[in-house]
Amino acid sequence: AEAAAAEAAEIARVRSVVEQYVRAINSKRVDDLRSVFPSMEPRVREGFETMFSRVSDLTAQLIGEPTITLHGSTADAQFTYELKGRDPSRGTFSNRSTVRALLQRAGQGWVFERIGAGQ
Repeated sequence: AEAAAAEAAEIARVRSVVEQYVRAINSKRVDDLRSVFPSMEPRVREGFETMFSRVSDLTAQLIGEPTITLHGSTADAQFTYELKGRDPSRGTFSNRSTVRALLQRAGQGWVFERIGAGQ
């Protein structure tokens, strides 16, 4: 029972980092994104910076429950979020992205190690 409780607590921590990632997009905060994803590649960061500067009325919202699997000091997470906003070139948009992520335990918490397209 203790192991199950410990695992549930770790899964909750991973979920909270997933939520922080989506909230950082929602609030257009690149520094918050970098705090949960320190190894983010420059081109990915630049992509977010470009989107944040171009898109107005941006909202990002987690859809459903993330699927999280622990493997010791790493975790796999798959989650879907919806992005809405207004882009000068294409007008109002709304799209859903499903993301597969590898997270790494970092001290008491977790950080994203890698993010890719989901299934």
